[in-house]
Amino acid sequence: ELSASTVTGDTLIYVYPGNYTDQEVQYENGNFYFTPNTVVTLVQNTTANRTDVFRLGTSLVNTSNIYSANTCNIYGQAKFIVSASTDNALGGGVVQMYGNAKSHFECDSAYGGKGTLFSTFGNSELKLKANELELETNDYVLTFRESSKTFIDVNRIKGGTLGWAVYYFEFNGQSILNVDELVGGKTFQPLGFRDVSDGAEIVLNINKLSHEPNTLPNTQWLINNTFQSGGKITYNGNMNGTANGIIYGGIASGGEFNYNGDILVANTAINITSNTTNHKFNFNGTISVSGNSTTPTLFNGGTITLNGSLLDLGGSGTNGISTTSTTDLRVDNFRVEGVTTNSIIGSGNVDIFNSLYIDKPIGGTVTTTGQYTFTGTTYDGDLNIYNTPTNDNTLTQILGRNSTTGNIEYRSVESIITGATSQDTFVTGFTFNNSTYDLTIKQNEGQP
Repeated sequence: ELSASTVTGDTLIYVYPGNYTDQEVQYENGNFYFTPNTVVTLVQNTTANRTDVFRLGTSLVNTSNIYSANTCNIYGQAKFIVSASTDNALGGGVVQMYGNAKSHFECDSAYGGKGTLFSTFGNSELKLKANELELETNDYVLTFRESSKTFIDVNRIKGGTLGWAVYYFEFNGQSILNVDELVGGKTFQPLGFRDVSDGAEIVLNINKLSHEPNTLPNTQWLINNTFQSGGKITYNGNMNGTANGIIYGGIASGGEFNYNGDILVANTAINITSNTTNHKFNFNGTISVSGNSTTPTLFNGGTITLNGSLLDLGGSGTNGISTTSTTDLRVDNFRVEGVTTNSIIGSGNVDIFNSLYIDKPIGGTVTTTGQYTFTGTTYDGDLNIYNTPTNDNTLTQILGRNSTTGNIEYRSVESIITGATSQDTFVTGFTFNNSTYDLTIKQNEGQP
């Protein structure tokens, strides 16, 4: 038992190696140090008595509230285990925080059959450092809500089969998440957002985002962002999925999502729905599609900025990008290669600020502003020469605009001279009369 009921103040509880079973062991201004080979298992309760190993900033469930606490720190290398409730309906957690609770939490690992291992609500603040966190079924490994603040540094996080590994819900706080590998369960998404709103600042540094291998047909996504209305989400890292990449599960009405990294998926890489251009999605990286996707990127609304490339590795994708008239699609520098029919399809306008290279035409009713290159030919609404061309006066051909088609074509200099209504007139010589002192000048046309 890890009872802290007789401890108060700034005392440090030093926990020796061994197996412990307990619940709600926090104490105000508490400090625990867990030595290596220490295993702490949460007491298995009924659903009605669901609780946590540490419960901060709120009333206790199974212990007297005289032992409640707002601040408690955990250090060392313990392993925490959370079991499902006695009826297997729910599970508890390692730490749950409310109000103005604060905790610096270190551990080697945490494992749960069911439950939510770490959760923050209100204005609580959590600093978490761990080697590995894993959940078998539901609910979440980490969930952050309301205006809480979190700084997370974990080597590996694996989600369960019925819940997000990391889930931001109705969040308007600040969060930094550093994870080397974030893995979703076989049948659920590893990273989820719902109702992120004004004030939210989320930075995700994830080296690899992927799914646990699944022998069944997999249609899951790696990131689900639903109903974002404000705030800023920045993802730095790569994703590798057996199915799909980023989906907006509900219409976004505001805020900003920045993705900096590469996407490798089998089917659809990005599917965004927004009802306003106030919502911004900025992509900077390489999209590679290995399977048979009709269109790897789908944009229906929002202000979308692309920088990087899209490559269909399978060579069987019909179109590269689908856009709509409600989408403000902007291209900084981007390439679309490997699709079979259209590089861009749909409707609306594409603003090209620097360069766009495509190896298949632009289809639908899509219009462009700016310059793009299609298989060696440069297209532009206006012809812009940004560098002074090399001068060569021996050349005999010049460019001109076809007044019928609007195309830029070339013609020979000689054709201009011979086709003119009056050719150049110039002096070929003159004669001086010594007697009359007259000077006769002759032209190239023959007459004096």
